[in-house]
Amino acid sequence: MSEQSAPSKKFEIDKPMFIGIIAAILLIAVPIIGFNKTAAPFIIEMYDSVTSKAGFLYIWYGAIVMVFIIWLASSKYGNIRLGGDKDSIEFSKLSWIGMLFSAGVGAGLLYWA
Repeated sequence: MSEQSAPSKKFEIDKPMFIGIIAAILLIAVPIIGFNKTAAPFIIEMYDSVTSKAGFLYIWYGAIVMVFIIWLASSKYGNIRLGGDKDSIEFSKLSWIGMLFSAGVGAGLLYWA
């Protein structure tokens, strides 16, 4: 009697996407690392400019997305099942709450570190 194992999924990298992302990261990171004394004031100036001139857009965007999500959840579309008909729930509500809490704590730790 031979044991049958689950078929293994082959992991493939999308080479054009991977190369494009690496190139974008290098085009941004290398000048910042190479010219860090001039890059720091430039980045601070750009940040201040964006937040002073378009900071209200972040607030409005967050408010609009929140209203949209509440509308979506309370409409007929809130009952659409994601996944197949035979799929079962993988995590309990308590597990989801724990994961969301942990993600929030992790984001706060990274921000304030």
